[in-house]
Amino acid sequence: LTVGHSSDTATQHDRVTHVWEHTLRPYISTYFSQNPKLPLLDYGCGVGRFTTLLRNPIGVDPTESLLQIAREKNPDVNFIHMTEPPKIPLGHESVEGVLCVTVLQHLTAPLLLERSILEISRVMAKHAHIILVENTSRFPNQQHIHFRSKSDYTAAFKECKVLLHPMDKLYDSQGEEHTL
Repeated sequence: LTVGHSSDTATQHDRVTHVWEHTLRPYISTYFSQNPKLPLLDYGCGVGRFTTLLRNPIGVDPTESLLQIAREKNPDVNFIHMTEPPKIPLGHESVEGVLCVTVLQHLTAPLLLERSILEISRVMAKHAHIILVENTSRFPNQQHIHFRSKSDYTAAFKECKVLLHPMDKLYDSQGEEHTL
């Protein structure tokens, strides 16, 4: 499901979602327990495109209308509204892992990005993993997207061991690069 896109863009978006699901599965299997003791968090889950890839998932998002769609599609998943972003309405060290797919690039204010990363870190249990997918293209920033480099994300998550993997080049025609 694509929200707010033309049908051509929606078709491309659905194609990307399908390929990214295939790409993400091995990383989720490798870095996230198949029997987590704590929930796995989909941060900025939107309509829940990737939430169901997780075992024992919780999805959080600041947009209630997107969460309503997610709840309709996946009634057994706990989707939580972030009423005071970037505050995540979960306890300290309450999740075993975090999936964050093309969310942080939309945080254009540096302070909001910093606070969001601190919140993600706060809810992650010790030795938890984060799988982060972001657009790392070298384009000028736009109103609703801030292009950051791989080294920017590595520095932002300085407490983490970072492994960088290029994603499938689905947006090659637009010159975009996404990194996992």
